[in-house]
Amino acid sequence: MEVGLKRKTNQDEWNRLDAYTVDFHRRVRAGYLEMVAQEPARWVVVDAGQPWQEVQDALRQVLSERLG
Repeated sequence: MEVGLKRKTNQDEWNRLDAYTVDFHRRVRAGYLEMVAQEPARWVVVDAGQPWQEVQDALRQVLSERLG
């Protein structure tokens, strides 16, 4: 999660969520992970820490499986 926040600080674009603390972002992430645990057929976690092409491939695979 800290990687994503660091990546965000390197951008010129700002939104109100950028003003929240790391603890807030941890709680939000925990909430999403709980939804994944409760409804795995509805939610998917994709590791965005991979190279962008691997992230794209993973997303395409998930979409193909779910829509195909």
